[in-house]
Order: sequence, then C-alpha cells, then structure tokens
Amino acid sequence: NALGNGYTGSSVKWLSESIDLTQYAGQEIQLRFHVLTDLSTTRDGIQIDEISIPELGYYDGAEDDTGGWKARGFVRSSNFVPAEWVVWLITAGNPPEVHRIELNPDQTAEFDIPGLGTEYPRAAVIVSPTAPTTTMELDYELVFQQP
Repeated sequence: NALGNGYTGSSVKWLSESIDLTQYAGQEIQLRFHVLTDLSTTRDGIQIDEISIPELGYYDGAEDDTGGWKARGFVRSSNFVPAEWVVWLITAGNPPEVHRIELNPDQTAEFDIPGLGTEYPRAAVIVSPTAPTTTMELDYELVFQQP
C-alpha cells in the first residue's frame, strides 16, 4: 500500500518539479523531504537541488548553503563523495595470514607476494572502498606481474 504521493524508479537527468503551496499562504510551515525504501535494498537514494520559493525570495542550492534547513539523514554533496580504499592480502599458508596493504596518498599501492607457490598455494587480494555515505559501485584496477 502506498503511503501517499511519491516518486518511484530512476531518471537519467534532473527532474524539475513545482508544488503548489498556496493553501498554506500566510502560515508558518515545515517543508520536509522524506525517502522511504523497502527493507531489502536502499540503492542510490534521492538527490535534491535548487530548492526555491520565489514568492518568499527563498533559494537554497542544497550543496553548501544552509538555507535554514537541516540535512538530517541527508548528505550535502557536490555530486562527489570521496572514497578511500582498504586492501588486504590473505595468504593460504599454514596458518593463513592476513596483511593490510598500505596505500599511497593517491590510493595506489605496489606490493610483492613472496612465498606464493612455495610457502602457500594461493593468495587472495581483497579491495574495498570505504566511502561512508554511498553504496555506489566503484571501479578499481588490479595488475599482476610475475617477477
């Protein structure tokens, strides 16, 4: 059952929307945005920008202007959320070992896997982005070379 008016699906461009607030003229109101997702997935969420009430001279670009509203549960963003990476090397020796790979400031790393094929038969490299405010998939590249 629908909980009221709303949007569903996705769009490939910004949608412009106007909502008639004349029934509230002369009253003090709270204008809120609410995102509701199902229990199994949250996906990418919603992006809101260029909020305005021209009759009141109100305009909020949403990225960095406080505009008098509180971003409770939302993240102010300029369409870019920086991600840092965590890389782990797991060697299948006896016992298995887990090593965190230190990354350079540009989030790259070069490392050797000594003992692969002699001390242990295989190894795994785990790569994970750690951006705290997004579930978007990120691309990365692994290059393996034999010495």
